[in-house]
Amino acid sequence: MFKLIKWTAVGVGGALILGGLMFGTDMFGYASSSYKQFRNKVKSAVPVELEIQRARDLLAELVPELKANIVLVAQEEVAVDELEKEISKERVRVASARDKMRGMKDSLAVQPVAYAADLGRARQVEALAMQLERVRLAEKLLEGKDRVLITRKKSLDTAIQALKSAQVRKVELEGEIERLEHDVRLMKLENQGPKVCVEQTSLAKAERLVAELRKRLEVAQKVLASGAVIDEDPPAPPVSEEEIICRVSEYLGEAAPAAPAVTLAR
Repeated sequence: MFKLIKWTAVGVGGALILGGLMFGTDMFGYASSSYKQFRNKVKSAVPVELEIQRARDLLAELVPELKANIVLVAQEEVAVDELEKEISKERVRVASARDKMRGMKDSLAVQPVAYAADLGRARQVEALAMQLERVRLAEKLLEGKDRVLITRKKSLDTAIQALKSAQVRKVELEGEIERLEHDVRLMKLENQGPKVCVEQTSLAKAERLVAELRKRLEVAQKVLASGAVIDEDPPAPPVSEEEIICRVSEYLGEAAPAAPAVTLAR
């Protein structure tokens, strides 16, 4: 087993070295192009119906995720509402504390100042100072909660928009898949007609044979027409007895005989 792994590693290393020597730095580019070409060929060989079903499966896988996000958005909406209510109550408490602090300050201001040690006044001053710190701390906490509320509202709005966009896109993709399936069905119906496969070479041979036969028939018709003209005797022109006798005598080099006497019948 170890030897097999070792020789495999040696073979791969040798192939890499040989490729580097032949192609140089372009070796990885050739490898990447070959891989992409192979992947495209494999992908183009996949039936369209299988790709459509794969798209449907991907959309179906989104349904649980969308439902989970809907639950998260609903929970965040409830949390934001609770935070708003809490901030409203806190704002009322801070306003009450401020009013109390203002009353303590007014009460201390109207009291006459005593030069002797006054434990009651000292306690009032100390209580007013503590109330001031409590109001300051409460207002800082209220400001922090306001910032948190603003941030969570923005995040919630973003999540709601993303969820709506995903839902709309899902519906659009479902419509596109339906149209693709419709187109595929139409294409199949168009291809269901009779598939006539005629060998073009045989057609060409038949056409040449018909042309040769037509030519032979034309030649035969012309030959027949010429033979009919040769075999038939030409019609003799009408001549009189004296004229034909004169022609024959002239052709034979003889003197033309005297014209026979015409005897009238009694």
